[in-house]
Amino acid sequence: MFSEKKRKTFQQALKFLVFSGTAAGTNIGLRFVFSHWGMQYIPAVSTSYFAGMIINFMLNRNFNFPRSDRRFIQEVKTFIIIALIGLILTNIISGVSNILIQKMGLFSFQLSETVSHVIAVGIVSIYSFFAHKYITYRGGLRDVYMKMLEQMKLNKK
Repeated sequence: MFSEKKRKTFQQALKFLVFSGTAAGTNIGLRFVFSHWGMQYIPAVSTSYFAGMIINFMLNRNFNFPRSDRRFIQEVKTFIIIALIGLILTNIISGVSNILIQKMGLFSFQLSETVSHVIAVGIVSIYSFFAHKYITYRGGLRDVYMKMLEQMKLNKK
């Protein structure tokens, strides 16, 4: 029914969801703890994001995506760049959705932060899967950049 490539991508996406779910659970759980300890919302989101990022990288690198020809440190650097973009997106989405949810009065203050954080983590997980599958665990950012330049040259002809 599905091609081998699509089946493999689907299996990777399922593994990524499980591993990212573990990382997201850590992320959200730690954010709750940090907030409970009195840390401001966005710093708590950022700090907990890094814990989830480490778990996500190690699980996906070791158990999901095939080894690339790149050195470990190259994969780590690319992962960090992709994850930092994810952190920015998480903060923007959680911050905006938190404001909107509070203005609508749907939940209590603390629950609106948690709902907003869960929404942001879910949305950013989709970005993260494709970015890591096609950039981190393949040729890296330089490879993507070179392919873009090559495509731009072809389009000019």
